[in-house]
Amino acid sequence: MAGGFGNVYVFNLYVEDIISFTLNGQNSAGKIVCPSAVTTKTPYSPQQLPVSRTNLNKSQLNSSLFVQGNNSMTVDYLGQSWTATVTIPVQPALQLDLWLYVAYQQAWLFDTSGDLLQTIQYEEARFAETDGRIIIKLGSGYRRDNR
Repeated sequence: MAGGFGNVYVFNLYVEDIISFTLNGQNSAGKIVCPSAVTTKTPYSPQQLPVSRTNLNKSQLNSSLFVQGNNSMTVDYLGQSWTATVTIPVQPALQLDLWLYVAYQQAWLFDTSGDLLQTIQYEEARFAETDGRIIIKLGSGYRRDNR
């Protein structure tokens, strides 16, 4: 707990590396490799990235931090960029750690007691195509963006 604030430990449950994890429009907080392969000696082990919590508001940020309230999250899996809103409640207290388990198309926020605080559905996805166009998934439909 640097500075007296807790962290949100972000775990990658998907089979691809998260090459960029960003919050609230700031620079990337880092990358998270895919879980280690299961062997007879090594169980399935999701990798994690600690991201600090803060008492600042979004307009005061200059790096990827979790604020209380709504946080815009972007997860980039090797060219597949997913966005969602993670809501950090007032309780548990700012000094306590939280766990965010990120999977393909959804995520879950827990406190360290194991209580589920939020089930998160991704709101939008962008997929890079070979011809330079991007497909954006909005809800149940798809729209082609010819940028």
